[in-house]
Amino acid sequence: MKNIKILIILILIATTSYAQEEDTWTNKQIFTRVYKNGKKISDLSTNNNSKNGIGRYSYLNDKNQKVYELLKLDPASSQMKPYLTGKIDNLKTEISYQRDSTTFIYEMTFTWNAGIPKDISSEQAKVHETYIFEGLTDQFFRIVQIDFIDSKDQFYAWYEEINEEDSNKDLSFPQFLKIKRIGFLDEKSNKEVNIKDPEEKVIYALWTKNAFYRYAKSGLNDKVEFKERLDSINSTPLNTILLYKDTNNKKRLYMNNYLEGEDNLYVSTIDINPFPLESDNPLIPLETAIVWEKLNPSKEFLNLSIKLEYIGSKGFSRKEITNMEKETDLIKKMISDYQNETSINKKYSHTRK
Repeated sequence: MKNIKILIILILIATTSYAQEEDTWTNKQIFTRVYKNGKKISDLSTNNNSKNGIGRYSYLNDKNQKVYELLKLDPASSQMKPYLTGKIDNLKTEISYQRDSTTFIYEMTFTWNAGIPKDISSEQAKVHETYIFEGLTDQFFRIVQIDFIDSKDQFYAWYEEINEEDSNKDLSFPQFLKIKRIGFLDEKSNKEVNIKDPEEKVIYALWTKNAFYRYAKSGLNDKVEFKERLDSINSTPLNTILLYKDTNNKKRLYMNNYLEGEDNLYVSTIDINPFPLESDNPLIPLETAIVWEKLNPSKEFLNLSIKLEYIGSKGFSRKEITNMEKETDLIKKMISDYQNETSINKKYSHTRK
């Protein structure tokens, strides 16, 4: 009965679509998060369907003047429309490189004559934009600081874009993973239930040929060491289920899963072990399906590092900054564990020869 429940959970999660609604603002750059006078007024990172979307736009008008606009979502038309617009003066730019020239930084400062569209009155503002491109991981950020001179209003916003990678459907090791979901089958309702804030339980995992490691922000971590791989229980173009015997002679089940229609962009692996493994009162009970998403550790690390260095307390709460600092430490530990395992394997291989 227990095994049937587990398989039901796996099937439910494997067939659930994570496809998001198509972005209707692809012709405009929309800020990930926006603050006005220190108060957060838009946060698309937590709600992609927010009605408070705010963006920026710059262009040359028919008089060859540089025009800068702030855009706001019009709920009636679902379109981004200008709510402050005007030409710019005193444009200054600066280019620099960091991290052995892999990080490109382009900064602009200018005076903005900002006004409501079709209104002749305007207010001057000082604008500072920072564009950061990380060449190693192909991701970029834009940070905007606007200080209005007369009203003393302050506007701060940032935007990030991370280009998706094509996933290789062949199951190869190592797999670096990040938590996606934690779900269990509710016996009373017979429905799948998701645990809220799964990253508060456990956040990263490393799956190698020899072990499965898991890491939590709290400092808890565990490792299932494999004695041997027994076999693939099932294998299809989108799913591979593997069965291992661990060093305590217990059987361990893992599933590498691609969603139909998203197999080039999305991959997850599923495990059902309690966390921490050796605990009388684990944070994640046995038979709970833990869904992990494939992770590029260098991209994740650089993304967090840029946010901490360039955005910092202006764009994140103290709790968010603390979490990001913990996550960078976990990535370092995950990579260190993999390097140590690789070193041991090389040493063992050399000894056998």
